Amino acid sequence: MTTICHSIYDSITADWLKNTFLLGVDLTDDDGNDFPDILFEQAIRSAVSHIENDLGIVIDPWEVRNERHDASLKQWAEVWPIRFDQRPVKSFDSWSVQFGSFPEVDMPDGWMMGVDPRYGQYHIMPSEGSVVSGQLWQGFPLLPSLFNASQGFIPGYVKVNYTAGFDVRCGTATLPQGDTDLQVVLDPEVNDRYRVQITVTDAQGAANVLARNVSRDGFLIRAGTAPSTGDATISWVADTIPNDMKQAIGQLAAMLPLDIAGDLIAGAGIASFSTSMDGISQSIGTTSSATNSGYGSRVLQFSKELKSSMQALRAAWRLPGVGAV
Repeated sequence: MTTICHSIYDSITADWLKNTFLLGVDLTDDDGNDFPDILFEQAIRSAVSHIENDLGIVIDPWEVRNERHDASLKQWAEVWPIRFDQRPVKSFDSWSVQFGSFPEVDMPDGWMMGVDPRYGQYHIMPSEGSVVSGQLWQGFPLLPSLFNASQGFIPGYVKVNYTAGFDVRCGTATLPQGDTDLQVVLDPEVNDRYRVQITVTDAQGAANVLARNVSRDGFLIRAGTAPSTGDATISWVADTIPNDMKQAIGQLAAMLPLDIAGDLIAGAGIASFSTSMDGISQSIGTTSSATNSGYGSRVLQFSKELKSSMQALRAAWRLPGVGAV
């Protein structure tokens, strides 16, 4: 079964963070209780928000409604370019035009052509069934004919509805006993390169289960060893988040749990302590200090790696700036 997930947090979870960037760290308090998942979830959400703001993009899918754009007669020669405010554009839904307080008129979806959804770049290209200058569509004057009376500029003329963010799909699949292959169909197709994460929730003897033959419309789940004692149940997540962006999210999100875990190694700010009884003594030293936590070296390393990661991500995702002197 295929489900279109509604959040990037179906892919980047507390367990994901624990099993990657926090592997080997003691994530328990002084009483031996596990750190609550809300700690990791907050760290992940904070990291996602930070990177969204830094790169000027939307990671977690967000539905945008009635975003307005001006129209200028100068754009006619450029085939009416529009740069959507949020990006990347996951899916385009609909658009309309409205002149002042006149009634809003829905326009053909096929006229809005995505040149580069990654950067939110679209063009209005009238196609089959379109009109020419001076004509009306459903009684409403269209693009060129209005500008003669408005000095070539109409503020807020175009309204667009779309969903920004990275495409995420998730679902479960049942691999029948004795079979090694199962095809998963994605509908609608995924418009960008994606990665598949496979989790076997009930193996029934199946082993080495991987995703193969990944394409826009689906992928193949293949088991090296077929289930032998019943049908195997497999959960999967397919997402288009680039791996280097996941790396940056993990590096940033791991710092809060590492700071807390480091303080609890021997106690906040305690560098060493010793005990003695009946002539027997024991001393323990840590890397903690008044200004450094027990995992400070790992935090410092992640900070260095994050700096390099963000430089690459800014080069790939930030829009070129315009400056004036």
